[in-house]
Amino acid sequence: MTEKVKIVITGFQKELVKTNINDFLINRYDLSGNLLIVGSFDFGYYHDVEIIFYDVTFIACPTSFTADKLRLATNQEIDRLRNITYENGGDGYVFCFEDTFSLTKFYIIAHNVEFNFEKVMYFDKELRIEGVALSKWAESKSK
Repeated sequence: MTEKVKIVITGFQKELVKTNINDFLINRYDLSGNLLIVGSFDFGYYHDVEIIFYDVTFIACPTSFTADKLRLATNQEIDRLRNITYENGGDGYVFCFEDTFSLTKFYIIAHNVEFNFEKVMYFDKELRIEGVALSKWAESKSK
């Protein structure tokens, strides 16, 4: 399973580099432990990428942050997190959002991850552009 997650993260990172997106925010964290983080150049109108972490057991990141890299944490980082959380961080993969310019790092422990590159607009249905998705909250607001 670790190899599959590495392939997903590597694919995500290759796509992320092409976009130059480095602004992220937590969009939703539901009762089943799924965390949705979105990335964009302009959160006033849309987001371009969605990252879904499944069965999250630990989050160490602000609600909005800058990062240019998502990767699996190193063994040294995992050991440090275990020490900080007194080994209560839960099991799963340790993902690291990293801003290589400022050297800031944020961590999420989850059992799986998926990503989707798609422009999702935040405006009313009447203004919708053909072939562009509408965010769930904008869609429910326009009903």
